[in-house]
Amino acid sequence: MTSVGTSDDDDGVVRDRGTIWPWARSWPSRELPQAVLYLRACTSADDAVLLTWPAPEYNFFSRRKFAAGHVEFLPPSAFTTALDQEQMLGWLQRQRVPVILTNRDRYEEFARAYPSVAAYLASRYEPFGEFTIYDGSQITVSSRRGLTPTRTWGPQRWPCAFQ
Repeated sequence: MTSVGTSDDDDGVVRDRGTIWPWARSWPSRELPQAVLYLRACTSADDAVLLTWPAPEYNFFSRRKFAAGHVEFLPPSAFTTALDQEQMLGWLQRQRVPVILTNRDRYEEFARAYPSVAAYLASRYEPFGEFTIYDGSQITVSSRRGLTPTRTWGPQRWPCAFQ
C-alpha cells in the first residue's frame, strides 16, 4: 500500500525510464513510430533529417539534427522569403542529410511556401518507402541520390547506413 506523498515507483523506474533510449513511453501514443526507429538505426549521430511538415518529435526521438536550420516548416509566414530559403539551401549543402520525410498530404503547401527548398529536395532525393501517420497523412521516405546504403532495415528492406 502506498502512503500519502510517496509513489508506487519508489525504486526509480519512472525516473530512469527517461534516461534510456528509445523513450517509447514518452511518445504520445506510447508506440514509437517505426520511422523513428529507422532514422535512429540507419542514419549516423552526425546526420541531420528534414521533415516537410511540423513534426520535430521525429528528430528529437531519433536523436538526429534538424536540417536546413529549422525545427519546423510551415508555421504561417515563417522563414519563407527568398533570403531565408537561400540560407536554408546553404545549410543543406553543408549538412549531411541522407534521409528526408515528406508529408504528401501537405506537400503543395510546403512547395508554395518554400519553392527553392522544394526544388532542391526534388532534384537530390529519391523516394523509397512510405508510411501513414496518426492523422492519416501519407509520408514518403526518400534518400539522397549518390549515397550508397550498406544494408537494409525492417521488413520493407529500406536502405540503411548510407556511405
